[in-house]
Amino acid sequence: MAKKIPLILAFIHLVSVFVIGYGILNSLDSDAGMLWLVYLLFDFPASLGIIPLSYLIDGTEIISKVDAEGNYQRYRDIKNFWYPALYNGIVGTLWWYYFPKAMSKLEW
Repeated sequence: MAKKIPLILAFIHLVSVFVIGYGILNSLDSDAGMLWLVYLLFDFPASLGIIPLSYLIDGTEIISKVDAEGNYQRYRDIKNFWYPALYNGIVGTLWWYYFPKAMSKLEW
């Protein structure tokens, strides 16, 4: 059972990213994208990597003409939806897979 814990935690994390992403996409609240900030707490310290990454990769130059004209759609928002979704889905899930493995190797 102890060998399955990293897989279970990683799976739960990945499912939570999909659930939060689905909730953000279907929310009528304009601040729904702030839900990604929950992962700053849950995936700490791995989540801190998204901060410098968001400054290095700017999605505003990829914005479509439709968005620039005021017809905003969340699923086309690269910087505020796709970067956090992909970062949390990949890095956060790997964090929850390898963190329990690292903790199990420590001798208390």
